[in-house]
Amino acid sequence: MPESTIERMGWFVRRGALAPLLFAAACSSNTATYVVPAGAVIVDWTVFEAQIPSDCTTSGATTLHVTLTNSGGSAEYVQECTAFATTIDGLVPDTYAGAVQLLDALGAPRTTSVVLQPFGVFAGETSTVAVDFPADSFR
Repeated sequence: MPESTIERMGWFVRRGALAPLLFAAACSSNTATYVVPAGAVIVDWTVFEAQIPSDCTTSGATTLHVTLTNSGGSAEYVQECTAFATTIDGLVPDTYAGAVQLLDALGAPRTTSVVLQPFGVFAGETSTVAVDFPADSFR
């Protein structure tokens, strides 16, 4: 019997035994699944250009409501007014826009809505958006 290429390479496999393995390899999928890390945004706000908790109390604002919109839709987030910052994480990398507003304890608006200009959220990174509620924004 003539020496085969497989025998010359030191493999002791009968002729034809690799055919099913080669066929299986050709039919298998090498599709990789990549998970894109989420990004985050910090919404940082001031009342009358300062972060003084009593300004929230005296103005009657108890919570900040944030609405973020991207190509996939929109979502709302809430934080106590006196926190003066909130981190919204788990965001899909994309361009976002939105609005923020201070509300009272009953959910009624205490300020006009402040529009957030478009900003980018990038994989594994945190963006920051600053907002001020001046005196003339209060109702």
